[in-house]
Amino acid sequence: MFSLDEKLKPQPDLAAGWPRKRDITSSAITLELKRAMWSDRTPITASDVRFSWEKLRKGPTGYRYRYLTDVEVLGPRKLRLRFNHPMRRWWSLFSVDDMVLPAHAYSASWKNGPTVSGGPFSFKSWTKGLKISLVRNNAYFGDKAKAGAVDVEFVPEDETRLKLLDRSQLDAFFSPGDANMGRRAAAFGFPRTSKATAGRGASGAWASAWWEIDFDTRRIGPDVAAAIGQAVDPALAAEIFEDSGQIADGIPRRFPAPGAAADSRPAVAGPWAGRGNADLARRALAGGPRGRVINSGGNATVTVGFDRDSAAAALAGFMHFRLLPLRIRLELVGLDTEDFETLLASPKVPPAVIRLRRGADAPDASAYVFGGIGSAESAAADVAGAETTGFSPSKPVTGLDPAGWAAAQRRLEQAHAVYPLVRAREWIVARDLAGPRATGTSAGPFWNAATWRFT
Repeated sequence: MFSLDEKLKPQPDLAAGWPRKRDITSSAITLELKRAMWSDRTPITASDVRFSWEKLRKGPTGYRYRYLTDVEVLGPRKLRLRFNHPMRRWWSLFSVDDMVLPAHAYSASWKNGPTVSGGPFSFKSWTKGLKISLVRNNAYFGDKAKAGAVDVEFVPEDETRLKLLDRSQLDAFFSPGDANMGRRAAAFGFPRTSKATAGRGASGAWASAWWEIDFDTRRIGPDVAAAIGQAVDPALAAEIFEDSGQIADGIPRRFPAPGAAADSRPAVAGPWAGRGNADLARRALAGGPRGRVINSGGNATVTVGFDRDSAAAALAGFMHFRLLPLRIRLELVGLDTEDFETLLASPKVPPAVIRLRRGADAPDASAYVFGGIGSAESAAADVAGAETTGFSPSKPVTGLDPAGWAAAQRRLEQAHAVYPLVRAREWIVARDLAGPRATGTSAGPFWNAATWRFT
């Protein structure tokens, strides 16, 4: 429905344009679709969007659609999204993580390969565990792909990818932001580039996403949550996970720590730059019954769930050792990606989870700054503007009633303490190719694959 541009701003894709101001309320968004076709020349319709909602909300990513109660079909290309909760990033549904599915072609065999496509490439074949072959979709409603085909090979490790790239056995590869890819690629002779790759190079971009830990303070207590949030040093986490060593520079200098603030201890919440202070963490533990147990010689145990197939596994191990001196023991529960996402939507979700928050699942306006990446001061200014400004075609990141959004956010803060750990970064490393550009979105590198060409 929408895609991200090079500045990580959402832009209409299948959507015909941004809805008009009168088409946006705190509970409903009315949209129109472009005149577009699937690869088999069948029109893409509003009924496809409704069908996609019915499928996606029952799948492993269904929790992202928990506030979307209905998709009304108003015409062949007109629809209305209805919400039971103010949703700031409504545009990311059917966009950043999930795409629109073809109602006429979807079947039980879809898991073995999509029969039609709505993007610049169509599915040709899949050798499981080895390769997926894509070919240009000449029915695509956007710019036609310059490349006739793309073969996607499964190579599980970045070091192997770099070696294959150096030997001309790969043309490019995509690396999510959990490794120091800029430095490693440069060692192989693929220098970092600031924008799209134009030949031999590595293009990296900060993502509009954050690795964070989310606590249910009703289950573990705000004292323990605040202590963990204070003890985990974001500068150290960034040094481990980002090749620049920068802390998450798009987060405002004073990040809200709801668990601590709700317990009337704002000093423990502290600014982002002050986290990692063990003394403040101990003070947080002294603020409640659990703290007194720890101080008298006991231990606190907190169960933490995470996706073990991602950077969350390394973050969980890093946090574990940071918390041992405080006598806080993390009981780590690592699950496969699909199982973890299913768990998030179930009543059995652990009291603490490490997760990548992005798109529709990034609810905190005062912590997640969508858009340009600059200083902490400019990020804070962006937040202030987004929270008080109504719909604007030049800044279409809100459009929802500010009072309704603020009330929803207060309810979230009363139940949870959310601490960012590190900002995500993504890379495309290529040789002899022009066009590949990291976008900072976890949806992968193929959003601009139509522009790829050999130099």
